[in-house]
Amino acid sequence: MSKRLKRQLTGKIGEFSVFVKLLDHGLVPYVPLVDEGIDCLLRDGTKIQIKTVKTRRDPRWFQVTNLVPEDNFYIICVDAWGEFWIFPSRVFAENATESKGIYDLDLDRKGRAEKLKEYRDAWALLKKHKPSRTQ
Repeated sequence: MSKRLKRQLTGKIGEFSVFVKLLDHGLVPYVPLVDEGIDCLLRDGTKIQIKTVKTRRDPRWFQVTNLVPEDNFYIICVDAWGEFWIFPSRVFAENATESKGIYDLDLDRKGRAEKLKEYRDAWALLKKHKPSRTQ
């Protein structure tokens, strides 16, 4: 299996595991037909990008390209142990290092996992938004 295919499969496994968790929490994910950096939307308009790591070498190192932090935009990270980290995009950007449009967040460096522990399994953050009028 090629590295590219392996990476794509890892990403899809992470996406589907997040979709299951969202459904478990009563949140229905809507998946766009074209991937433009948003992996799913919630009914209230919340945008979600999902990042998944499967390597034991860097088990909690996540990268987001060309991140534009917004309210109602979340980065959900799935680490190598299957733990979920739900970050508002602004929190991700503030705690990541940026170089040439790539935002790196390594939770195993500089005590970041401890500093950001409130975002581990923080599914409640996604429930705080008001539903749209069409619901």
